[in-house]
Amino acid sequence: MMDFCEVEVNECEHGRYGHNCPTDCRLRECKGDSSRCDQGTGECIEGCRGGYRGPDCMRPCEEGHYGANCSRKCDDRHCKHPDASCNHVTGECVHNCRNPGTGGVKNQACRPGWQGLDCVADCSSGTFGDKCSGSCGACLDSELCHRVNGTCPRGCSDGWSGHLCKQKCIWMTYGANCSETCDACLDNDTCHHGNGRCLRGCKEGLTGEFCTLNQKSDGGGLSPVVSGILDAVTMLVAVAAIGGVWCLWRRHIIREQSMNSAGPIVTTSVTSNDSENNYISLHRTQTELYEIIRPTVQYNSEGVDI
Repeated sequence: MMDFCEVEVNECEHGRYGHNCPTDCRLRECKGDSSRCDQGTGECIEGCRGGYRGPDCMRPCEEGHYGANCSRKCDDRHCKHPDASCNHVTGECVHNCRNPGTGGVKNQACRPGWQGLDCVADCSSGTFGDKCSGSCGACLDSELCHRVNGTCPRGCSDGWSGHLCKQKCIWMTYGANCSETCDACLDNDTCHHGNGRCLRGCKEGLTGEFCTLNQKSDGGGLSPVVSGILDAVTMLVAVAAIGGVWCLWRRHIIREQSMNSAGPIVTTSVTSNDSENNYISLHRTQTELYEIIRPTVQYNSEGVDI
């Protein structure tokens, strides 16, 4: 007769797993729902939460690593204290300080220029320094300052100076490195610290957007001397033109008189009254011609040396 052994198979009750079912599924560090699990291995179907490893996600990251899939390295952090611990989940920089009276103080801190629990994030745009508490100054072309010390890579914008480009140009100065002087403004007033524009207008005798043009100048900024020379040349040309017209007119009168006196039939003769009338007519013509061209001749005699 053959004996048959009875094999008893024990199934874990709902929510437990492992040999003799010692482990509660809810103790695992699974992504998603941890209440249900494989009764044999307890494997997390969706993987582990950050900081844990293994099929059932019950083991923390090995030393020196943290985060999702234990892929982050603690050595890549920028903790202020080199002996700061590394949390296997967050990578937080924690330094346990001794403080008489309290026993110990938990101190989390990053080096200047870095932020976040694990101190791997740069200071955000426009900030720098310890705990990223500093704000950048007026850097050239709106560049960001150095995340650690706050200095501007290529210097300050016009109108600013100082180590961190936070000092506005002092009274009566402006421009790059505050190297220009405000000397053209009304009542010796100061100008805009950046571009040099006068705030209340130009001093007497000056004009233009930046008070750099002489009010007496002509021709879009020509100096008085050059303008005076051009006016003088114009006057000489006008006088020469009047003289030329007078000579041509005189020659015409003489030729006409000669032709009349040489002909066989003389119907008229030139008397002294005719000559006087011709002179008066010539003078009137010269005067009218001058009045026509005079508006174009503006001789500037003030402050002009020729």
